[in-house]
Amino acid sequence: MEEENTFEQQLKTIQKKFKKIDSGIIVKLGEIYNTLLNTLKASAHSATRSNIILYGLPGSGRKSAVRYAISEIFERDTMRLIPIWIDAGVFQTENEFALELVRQIKAQIDEEVELSKNDIFDQSFTFKNIEGSLNSQDGIWVLIVDRIENLVSQKRQSVLYALLDWLLNNQNRLTLIGITSDLKFSEKLEKRVKSRFSADHLHCMGYEIQDCVQLIKKRFEKIGDTESCQKLSQQLLKCFDSKDIQKLLDLNIVQLMKPIQYVLNVMSTMLNLIDCRVLENKIKTNFLSQYVHDLLQQALDLHQPFTGLMYVENLSEAEKQVLICVARLIQHEKYPITFNAIQNEITQHRKRMQQGTHIFFTSKVLQKATENLIQLKILRLQDNEEAEANGKLDETKNIILLVDFQQLRSYLFENADKLPESLKDLAEV
Repeated sequence: MEEENTFEQQLKTIQKKFKKIDSGIIVKLGEIYNTLLNTLKASAHSATRSNIILYGLPGSGRKSAVRYAISEIFERDTMRLIPIWIDAGVFQTENEFALELVRQIKAQIDEEVELSKNDIFDQSFTFKNIEGSLNSQDGIWVLIVDRIENLVSQKRQSVLYALLDWLLNNQNRLTLIGITSDLKFSEKLEKRVKSRFSADHLHCMGYEIQDCVQLIKKRFEKIGDTESCQKLSQQLLKCFDSKDIQKLLDLNIVQLMKPIQYVLNVMSTMLNLIDCRVLENKIKTNFLSQYVHDLLQQALDLHQPFTGLMYVENLSEAEKQVLICVARLIQHEKYPITFNAIQNEITQHRKRMQQGTHIFFTSKVLQKATENLIQLKILRLQDNEEAEANGKLDETKNIILLVDFQQLRSYLFENADKLPESLKDLAEV
């Protein structure tokens, strides 16, 4: 019994280590990271700021590299860099992008901004309007725009031009870093925009399969530092020598790079659910190889680009309430996510809120709503194919989100005004 408890404790240690895996280990240790670090340092010391474009696969650690660089500059040079992170892929209009930039800068200096996303205004005036805010802080501002290629469509280049024009013609305190997977990003810029965009182009990681495989291996290698964790880590690395996994990677490496974090999260959750004695015996066989292969295949099947927003908009209030709770649990890393956990989240919210305009559904209604979401392929039950096929809910089974979390999060939390009045408070995070 004591031996079993020891092994169970080892698995719990492994699960905790999974959450701390360095997603950008290749970038961090490579020449690109040093170039990024030196460029940021030079920009911080210079009277004129640099622009930087980071190319590479989704999941190759570009954002991690930026975070490391900002942290390292502060630790080594005691120079404070103030990052503003914006994902250009989640905004419907260029106005929304500009407003988010203004809001984040104002928030950093505790200033309120009374602007609606429906406001129509001169972009260049808006950027000039925040110069005082930028100069009021003791530090160097760094604007990181993820999926910056979304700003080069014909309708959206105006906001990019206004931003670049402002950066070019003003003694500002802001460095722009654009992150993109589109290798032809620069070619798509209009001439007037390109004339303003003098940038260092850093290719974080190419699309070579072996580079991607090495990145995945590094992530698995970072599971833990105890002897037992390292033993399992070595077993995991051997999995990639499997012909089945090699074939899967060869055919789908680009599609797998983005959901690899999903694979690791699912794996960490599932380790807690597997009977420890069974896992201990099967670790000595080919069990882990098949296990990792199935997870990678599951990532390909489930982690598709988000196409179900139209369905989300047409869901009932009960179904939206369940979906909001699932998103909240994921955001706050409250695993495992089960129907019981969803009910508990709603119960806690009910205690915080007065009845007013809020609608609280019965357990039976919420259960039916969850079953409907499973039928719509927005959610699924883990390891429960029979119940899933019948649309029946097992309240103790793990629930997996099948649509893209970041875009769903944007719809539910950042655009809460689209939700019914009774759900807006629940969507606040």
